[in-house]
Amino acid sequence: MLQEFIKNPTSYVLKETANFLNKVEDDKSGVIKNRISSAIDDYKVKEFFHASRMDRQSLKRCEDMSYLPFIIGLIAAYLSWTCNTAKGYTFMEKVIFSFFAYIFGGIYILYYFMVRYDECKIK
Repeated sequence: MLQEFIKNPTSYVLKETANFLNKVEDDKSGVIKNRISSAIDDYKVKEFFHASRMDRQSLKRCEDMSYLPFIIGLIAAYLSWTCNTAKGYTFMEKVIFSFFAYIFGGIYILYYFMVRYDECKIK
């Protein structure tokens, strides 16, 4: 019961309200029960459409940002390649180091600007 409340408090309260209304016998005409039931149904519909709209928006945001790791990796590989060329590394060493710089893009860019920036300034 508590877990259900923690998971979705609004839904829990609405469900408990509906259960209470089913037990009410004073409402002979059913007006109160109908009004609250329609409010609960409206809430469920709004919650469903709001959730699906939020999912679409978050997916759109994720799609917009999906290219970012690729670009960071390319920048890191470029920095690694140019720095290693200036230091006189062999072709195979440059390929290996650029590959790992691409894989660990953000980490390599931090390393580059903290450690190698002064020795490998791009001209």
